[in-house]
Amino acid sequence: MKKLHVAALAILLSFLSACMSGGMYNNAKKQSLFGLFNLSDLFNNYAGSMQSALPPVTNAPVITITLTFDETVTGIAIADINVTNGTVTNLTGTGTTYTIEVTPLANGTVVVEVVTGAGLDPQGNPTGPVKPFSIVSDTSVDLTTVSIASNNADPTRARTGNRVTVSFTAGEDILAPTATINGIAAAIAGGPVNWTASYVMTDSDVEGDVTFAISGIQDLAGNTRADVSATTDSSAVAFDRTAPGLTPVSIASTNADPTLARANDTITLLFTSLENITAPSVSIMGQGATIGGGPTDWTATYVATGSDDEGTVAFAISGIRDLAGNAAADMNATTDGTSVTFDRTAPGFSGIAPASNSVASDYNVAYTLSEACASGSIVWTETGGVDDPAGTPALHSSALSGTDLSIGAHNITLGLSLNNGSIYGVE
Repeated sequence: MKKLHVAALAILLSFLSACMSGGMYNNAKKQSLFGLFNLSDLFNNYAGSMQSALPPVTNAPVITITLTFDETVTGIAIADINVTNGTVTNLTGTGTTYTIEVTPLANGTVVVEVVTGAGLDPQGNPTGPVKPFSIVSDTSVDLTTVSIASNNADPTRARTGNRVTVSFTAGEDILAPTATINGIAAAIAGGPVNWTASYVMTDSDVEGDVTFAISGIQDLAGNTRADVSATTDSSAVAFDRTAPGLTPVSIASTNADPTLARANDTITLLFTSLENITAPSVSIMGQGATIGGGPTDWTATYVATGSDDEGTVAFAISGIRDLAGNAAADMNATTDGTSVTFDRTAPGFSGIAPASNSVASDYNVAYTLSEACASGSIVWTETGGVDDPAGTPALHSSALSGTDLSIGAHNITLGLSLNNGSIYGVE
């Protein structure tokens, strides 16, 4: 077996002593000098070595190792070879060279050691130590985490112009893969373990859940796996490139006639969005309205005041945005033709005949209305003269109806029985 010759050892020790005492040795040169020698190998006095033609990381199902001694050895058996994370499946060879076949048990480091003294040299001496051999077995590759998100304010949604990013982590170093998002090639960045694939959404992308596929996944040992098209954390992004629509949109008042409103009537705007939207802003008659409901069925209410402008009630629904951030134009018209007219002025009743201090011999009355009225009546109230037996004071009323309530001048005959000689006020 290989033995370190005593004379050679003596010469080496003498050389080292001379270097130290003769000034050749100092702190600056210490590393340089001892770097010339692998002292561990020198003094371990290995009798054999092991090596493999495989790379340091391999996906080979069987690892073939060559065991070489510095002289002929006999008696080596499988039982003399210890393996961590593997088993010896075959041993062949004679003399100075043997071939060991090891099957890894799992991914990771495989360590092979030959028991010292396992064989005999030609003189019958037990074999000395053999330097251990290690190699990494890697027969699979996988992605441990995969997630998807958008740079939208809501990372689970995206609209045109938003960037969608798929982030993924491999269980080991891998080569640069390729990826598609919504069927379009994505930009790859990162590595060799942590990667991203990103893509900016466009108007031509299909709406709905954003799809992706990571392809060409391969580790440094050459292991590959099928494309990955699902997240590991259930994350998802929904793409929406369409502005939200509102329909129907209607308006009404709490007045007895919902198409009319006066001071203190509540005007209500009802509108429905075709998808969930964030709370919009609404003005009615130029004033901020109170918003209620959502996320699809909404109300906006406003109580009219005596200072509001008369006429058709105007409104505006603004800030209409869906959950992805798509914005729609302001809405200021109903979809069903409804409208409300605001009137804060009491109707004018003028041109009344008979005139004050006149004598009436019939029940004809003339008057002029400044606007159409919903209801009204003409009342004769006793103010003097002969007592009217109908009461004190006596009241005689005649309700108006139909065209009697329309705007303009009127001349009608009332069906009344007034007391002869009594004096009445007419209103």
